[in-house]
Amino acid sequence: MLDNQHRFPSSYLKPEVGMMRLFTLCASAICAFLIANSAHGQGATIHLLQCDAVIDGAHGKLAAEVVKNLDPQALISWDGQLMKIRLNSGIEQQELLRALNQGAARFAILGGDPRSGMPVRIDTGDPSGDDLRYEQAKAAWLNQQQSLVQPVSPAKE
Repeated sequence: MLDNQHRFPSSYLKPEVGMMRLFTLCASAICAFLIANSAHGQGATIHLLQCDAVIDGAHGKLAAEVVKNLDPQALISWDGQLMKIRLNSGIEQQELLRALNQGAARFAILGGDPRSGMPVRIDTGDPSGDDLRYEQAKAAWLNQQQSLVQPVSPAKE
């Protein structure tokens, strides 16, 4: 028989109390995670760049490595000659361009805010139709953006 010194409080033996403590702990952890992630993404900037050539897998990976060296939390995507980069740190556009343009490909910043009006592929369950609508919207958007494109300068040797 246990003496009074080693007894658990009776509240520990009730399943409702244990579940409530577990729920409170989980809810606190989720709140802390959400707060940390929302604060982390507040300083993000998005850069839309155009390359002088189509970005294939190898060039895209090299560019992604350069960007990740500047900002390990960066997100990079590319399609054709366009590259979209989200940086979480205070890296200036010119610093980004200098780093990317050290390789064979030449990048230029597209003007305007890529978050306003840039087409997005919407999945309606019809893959070929979705692709066609996206490509048409992208072509129209790119035609609008041509007046905002800064010219790509040739490589300096």
